[in-house]
Amino acid sequence: MSLKLEADSMAGLVKQLQVCGIIKNKKVADVMKLTDRKLYCPAPNPYVDKPERIAECSGISAPDVHALALEALAEFIKPDSIIMDLGAGSGYLTACFAKLIEMKAKELKVKPSGRVIGIDIQDNVLRLAQDNIRKDDANLIKKRRIIMLEGDGKYGCEEFAPYDIIYVGAAVPETPVELLLQLKINGHLLTPVIADDGKQYLMQFIKKTSGEVVKKVISPVEFDPMIITDQSMVGAEDVASHDPNEILNDDKIMNGDEDADEVVMNDADEEDTMTGIIEGIKETKKMLANNEEVLNIKDELSKREQTPLSGENEKHYNLRAGA
Repeated sequence: MSLKLEADSMAGLVKQLQVCGIIKNKKVADVMKLTDRKLYCPAPNPYVDKPERIAECSGISAPDVHALALEALAEFIKPDSIIMDLGAGSGYLTACFAKLIEMKAKELKVKPSGRVIGIDIQDNVLRLAQDNIRKDDANLIKKRRIIMLEGDGKYGCEEFAPYDIIYVGAAVPETPVELLLQLKINGHLLTPVIADDGKQYLMQFIKKTSGEVVKKVISPVEFDPMIITDQSMVGAEDVASHDPNEILNDDKIMNGDEDADEVVMNDADEEDTMTGIIEGIKETKKMLANNEEVLNIKDELSKREQTPLSGENEKHYNLRAGA
């Protein structure tokens, strides 16, 4: 269940996300206002907080999910950051990451040298993302701040590794060790992970040393799972929603009836709804506080490093023309 906020502009939607406490970082607010969702979302009203399909097996996340991801990663993005957006889908977060690189460079009065590698296995989705980004800011692709690749995402993309940040736009069934291998020391991996009980949680992995990783749960979420095939693990970025009340088992926070998932805020119940949303978010954050766990994957990393990729797990990437 998304928060079901609704506005008539990107600025209005961002303001509501700020009031709810989802957005706290001013740079996150600025970059989301600068990256207008209407250029990436085909819905009649793109400023509703819910996910939307953009293709048969791909979509764009609810805005609060994008905000959660940016809140978790924005402070770590630098002018020279190398970022991989795996399962780029609509291209919305790909563009936000690239703009944050440039914003940080402008703030520090240095020339930006970082770039974002956007990867999607679906050719039609990749072309759509490129078109969306060009409509938004063609220079991001022209100046190669963003490089779009068509390919299998199961093993990341070693060609541009190591990465400062990796974002995965689909739920994975286990800790993605292959991607941790491609992180720099102190790098961050953000991905939804499917727990043993089938629930999904947005998790942040921080690579402290070559064999030690800190894992932190950010929030309950609902993403499309990665599609595992014979040669690939592919995701549909991004048909995802954030459920701040899942832990509380309060799926009826909107109006108490079984159709709560379809309710959109209006003037009559806006104040009560916003209060309920804020309290739900606060309670969820309280329950998820101090949840860091240290993973030791030295043995697994050593085994992977000694096993060259071959046969069915070879990686294939194609740089799209004009990307």
